[in-house]
Amino acid sequence: MDKCKLDDIKSHTLEIDSSREVAEVVDKSDVCFKKSENWHKQKIVSGLGMVLKQLKGEDELSVEEEKTELTEVKEKELDAKENDSKAEQDITKESVDDIVDPDETPGLVKALKAFDQLGYVFEMGVGERCSETPSIRTAAVYWKSKNAVKKSRQLNLSRKSQKSWSLKYDASGNAVKPSALEKVKTLICVPAENVSSEEFGSAEEVELAGNDSLDEFFTPDEDEEDVEVVENEQFFDVKSSPKTRKPKHSSKLARHPPSPVPEELSSLPHISKYWAQRYRLFSKYDEGVRLDAESWYSVTPEKIAEHIAERCRCDLIVDGFCGVGGNAIQFAFTCERVIAIDIDQTKIELARHNARVYGVEDRIEFIVGNFFQVLPTLQPDVVFLSPPWGGPEYLGQEVFDLQLMGGMMDGYTVFKTAKKVTENIAYFVPRNTNVDQLASLAGPGGKVEVEQNLLNRKMKTLTAYYGDLVGQEEEEEEFRT
Repeated sequence: MDKCKLDDIKSHTLEIDSSREVAEVVDKSDVCFKKSENWHKQKIVSGLGMVLKQLKGEDELSVEEEKTELTEVKEKELDAKENDSKAEQDITKESVDDIVDPDETPGLVKALKAFDQLGYVFEMGVGERCSETPSIRTAAVYWKSKNAVKKSRQLNLSRKSQKSWSLKYDASGNAVKPSALEKVKTLICVPAENVSSEEFGSAEEVELAGNDSLDEFFTPDEDEEDVEVVENEQFFDVKSSPKTRKPKHSSKLARHPPSPVPEELSSLPHISKYWAQRYRLFSKYDEGVRLDAESWYSVTPEKIAEHIAERCRCDLIVDGFCGVGGNAIQFAFTCERVIAIDIDQTKIELARHNARVYGVEDRIEFIVGNFFQVLPTLQPDVVFLSPPWGGPEYLGQEVFDLQLMGGMMDGYTVFKTAKKVTENIAYFVPRNTNVDQLASLAGPGGKVEVEQNLLNRKMKTLTAYYGDLVGQEEEEEEFRT
């Protein structure tokens, strides 16, 4: 019996020892797995932490601080995405639901999407409309240009493809540019595992949101319903066609060699950018064209001014805010008589000098005075309006308010003053101007043509035509053919 008991005790102790060894092996494997997992996390966190550390200029950052910064970045990104999606949904819902039911007027929703895809800013409910014009209750889309959406997509005119850093303003109203750290934070991707299903909403909400945001319009030439379906269609691999060599163009465009900014202009902010584009502003710049500090970023590029002058052909045209004469000079080539008005004596002198350089000084009458006082005494055929926009800060705005006009003057009062003397008005405005406000200026039953001005495949400005100027370009093309 004693031997049996001893054997049982020995076997039991062996089983206990073996179980302990197994437990120790399992514990060691868990520890190794946790260490490797923590090492990978620490490596990822430290990599991003080094980027943030270099940007911040700090010498030492703990791992816990780096983790907290990453979580803050993720939370900010999620909040920004939620705010953007909510803002878009709120704008569309408020602008459409408050006026009409989208189910009853699908044409209005379709028109808003068409404006968005073509690169126009059409925000109903953002900014005050002209008081004389009621709100829009219905709309319809008619395509006059073939492949309009495709061309807009190729030029990246759609608002979805336009990515710009929005400017923030401090308590005193000064623009504050985003720091490099903020830009890097917005570029850090958020892993999908950390995002819950509640943040994206239910499946029905996602489907409805996808239908609103991903639907694209097709012009008559792009309609998918016209595609012929062939049954039992077979495809075969064929050899690639030989590469066709493009003929080499012997003649190349003459390019001006780069030259440094003159010393007298070096003190102006951002002058290097505008100095490189001086020949786009005035092709005869080297022949003695003069500009003041404000005119470097406010003058109309010459090619755009030429196009507007062709649209505004008439006997007598008034340039209400001529500046240094960018538009007035081109009007002198297409109109019989030009009256250029500006309240700044210095700009009038520069405009007269630049008109002398282009040889059209005798066709322009320059008047120093207030636009609101001088224009009612004239009887022009066309009035061109290009009031000051408040400086380059308008580029940081999502929607440019036409009425506020950057705090310079009332844009509606400018238009109403011109409408007292003629119905034919060309309004030159920033590219992010609310088209809903431009349409309200036409009045009940009126018409407006909003034209995008592109230069080197980039949209620069908008020009709104009223009165007999609407559709005038199409009539001229038919007359030429």
